[in-house]
Amino acid sequence: MNAVVEFKPRFSALMQEKIDYYKYLRAEIKQLTDKRDQVAKELKDAMKDGRKIYNEFGHVIAEMVKRETENFDKKTFKADHSELYSNYISNTVSYTLSVK
Repeated sequence: MNAVVEFKPRFSALMQEKIDYYKYLRAEIKQLTDKRDQVAKELKDAMKDGRKIYNEFGHVIAEMVKRETENFDKKTFKADHSELYSNYISNTVSYTLSVK
């Protein structure tokens, strides 16, 4: 088993600057994502009937495309076949950056 060694970097103005910039970018991305989602909603609402938007030359520049996906119902499978489920389950560990 691997021992976890905690590394505590010394505080520096550069690290604080990077954290502040990260927070700024995170806020910018949130605002841009909200704007993008609003524009997408307006476009979808505008093309409800035709499902396509054409430019002045008659070329399609946006369209609603049907997409079908299949999903595996893990909860139901686990409830119905718990022994089988446990044979195929694996655990993984990952780390993500958490900036407060």
